[in-house]
Amino acid sequence: MAEVLARRCKMDHIFDAPRELRVTDLAQSHAKEIRALTSAINKINRNRNIIQSVPHYMRRRASSHNMNRIPRRVTGNITTARVTKPKQHSRYYRRRHKHLLEEYTRRQRRVWWMETHIWHAKRFHMMEKWGCKLALCPTAKSERCAYRSIKSHCLIQDHSYIQCIELVAPKELMISTLDTVLPAGQLAKGGIRSYADGVNALTCTLYYPNKYPAGAVSQVDVMFNSNTKQTDHQVWIWCHIAALKSVWDVLCGAFPVCTEQENSVWRSADGAVSLRSLKDELIRFRLNGPKTKEVMELVLSPFTTDSTAEGAHVWWRDQFSDSSQELTQSSQLSAAFSRDSTHAVVAGMRVRDPRLCMTAIQTHMASLRNHRHKQETAGSEPEHGRQDVSTDKVENTVTDMDCSVQADSAVTSPMSYSPLWSHKVRDTVSHNMMTQHEINQLRSQLLVPGSEMNLGPKENCVPLLLIVYPEMSDIIIPANWGMAFWLAFAYAGARAGGIRETLLANFYSSRFSFPIDFPDTKVAQDEEFSLAKELQTKHFKYPPNKRPNFDKLRTNSPFRCDWTGLLNEQAPIVLRDLHFLEKLKQCCLRKASNDETEICGSVAIPPSLSAVNLVPVHISMWNRGDPRTRAEICLPLVSDIAGLVDGTSIHGPVLERYNGNPKARDEIHATLPTDRLSVTRQVIGYVISGRYSPNIGHSEGFGFVTMSSLKCCLESNKYILKRKDNSGNKQLNRDNFGVVCLIRVIDSTQYRFALINVSSPSSL
Repeated sequence: MAEVLARRCKMDHIFDAPRELRVTDLAQSHAKEIRALTSAINKINRNRNIIQSVPHYMRRRASSHNMNRIPRRVTGNITTARVTKPKQHSRYYRRRHKHLLEEYTRRQRRVWWMETHIWHAKRFHMMEKWGCKLALCPTAKSERCAYRSIKSHCLIQDHSYIQCIELVAPKELMISTLDTVLPAGQLAKGGIRSYADGVNALTCTLYYPNKYPAGAVSQVDVMFNSNTKQTDHQVWIWCHIAALKSVWDVLCGAFPVCTEQENSVWRSADGAVSLRSLKDELIRFRLNGPKTKEVMELVLSPFTTDSTAEGAHVWWRDQFSDSSQELTQSSQLSAAFSRDSTHAVVAGMRVRDPRLCMTAIQTHMASLRNHRHKQETAGSEPEHGRQDVSTDKVENTVTDMDCSVQADSAVTSPMSYSPLWSHKVRDTVSHNMMTQHEINQLRSQLLVPGSEMNLGPKENCVPLLLIVYPEMSDIIIPANWGMAFWLAFAYAGARAGGIRETLLANFYSSRFSFPIDFPDTKVAQDEEFSLAKELQTKHFKYPPNKRPNFDKLRTNSPFRCDWTGLLNEQAPIVLRDLHFLEKLKQCCLRKASNDETEICGSVAIPPSLSAVNLVPVHISMWNRGDPRTRAEICLPLVSDIAGLVDGTSIHGPVLERYNGNPKARDEIHATLPTDRLSVTRQVIGYVISGRYSPNIGHSEGFGFVTMSSLKCCLESNKYILKRKDNSGNKQLNRDNFGVVCLIRVIDSTQYRFALINVSSPSSL
């Protein structure tokens, strides 16, 4: 029976065949394939040599060396297609110093290099981002090593990719214009005028003029020149290199600056306002950790004047008009670190060349204090060419000044002034720097090898600015001095870090990192879009059985935070008003403390902040779980909270996975509302950064939730919970109270309980 069926099927195919075959129609239908095949035979691509076009029976191994053995009919094609490559020089020739510099200059035409690029390229994983080469992380160190440096020692990073823009304008015009782009609501001291004395530096968010709270552009650092002798005010605005063009356009639109450029300076029509980019004139380092002061004391040696000094490098004669300022320089570092302030303190210093007093071997962190104590107690004779100032006199002056600074909370303006503000001084210091070869020759002439060098009138004086934050310190130095100070800090015991260590330091200090933690800026949106493309490409490189199925996991946006879908097609606007953030935080604290006398009712939003729709929050896991990046922050059901209180479901609910049937999936989606979905729990926000934190012993994170959801949770008592503190601390910690929520990572069906609190104003 089977044979009969097979025979009938074969006969059916025969009857279905065409009765005639036209060669022209067949050739036309296959003409495209024939042309592609012909071009592939005649074409010489990269994988095929001209000799390989010769038939196999005519090929000889010697043909590649002797062109005369190739047939004449293909010789013409060989001569035309043959490209003579220039002979490559030997490695000995290429590694010469002159040729290396030429090669480095050629490679910097495409991307921008920092001065410490060569040092980092030998020890770090490098990445190309934002038009420059940056150090990502060390090749032989882990994240825990960076944590130990931040917690117990000192970590240094090169932040020269944070660029500076210099603005010079009359005082009233500058303050009134900066008030439109730097609103007073996000400033701790109440207004930009309170920072005009130059004592404190300001870190805030720059906005488009008169667009606050919408229109965020970038996070910036603002510094005022404290020199009161000038009629015009001078301001430095530091911003990320990715937002440099945007910040420049905002400043050009806010101030009456002409579009014509004059000697790299943009001026107004009347010449009262000038704008300059200091991209290659300043270098910025950042130091974190409790040993920062000890490391700086080893590197930053105060400079004293020499009346006999002459030459192009002598610029400090007008700066040292008073002899008392010489003793003041030795106490600037101690005065900046001794002040207990929540604001960034600016201190100007004039130091010696760090290559002259750098240690011969690297200093270990444990011996920092002992090494400094030996230097102070050893005592030495007055050096040749330097002023004969006794050690006791300097120590007494430093002690008196430290006591006066601690007694008086106001730091005087001359302390924060530095000659680094002058363009002429920066050029003089950068171009008259003594080369390393000259220093090595002078070091070889020392009678005692390894002793400290004293060049007398030939010594360079380096002006710098020191910015002391509550948890970190920044040092700003002139160009061409980057490697000199970097090696000095490395030999003094500071451990070097990259972009990864910067993100870790900000996370451990509860600070938001630009641009990834600023979702309402254009730079952050572009960065998130490019990262989503990379994650999507990496995801689909895995086979289907080795990658998570987000359809079955019911994850709507696995590669990026869907802010527009969360906010119903509205642009994200982050709340940065310090007073209202503190009010929300205190409201949650009073409810957690069961203070009946101060129970707040409805949370009234000011009319000026009515457009805000995102609130920054801190996330603390209840027991288990890890709030990874792009995880969903969901609102729990009443049954979920009851199970948490009773102890029957302390680990959180589990999302049911469907069996992959498209019909069942469509039925599930049809039963759900259209706004802010996570299947059965309402999504109120996303996690932007989260990991295990060694500081608290469990996982934590930061994210943003919608203002409407947080307002409803604060007005209702059922979402405010207080966790028991087994440490015996009676003070209510932020990790033990807050709004209870659910966290679900993108590749899991498990919901985990967590507490969210409004982030501290200092973290923005």
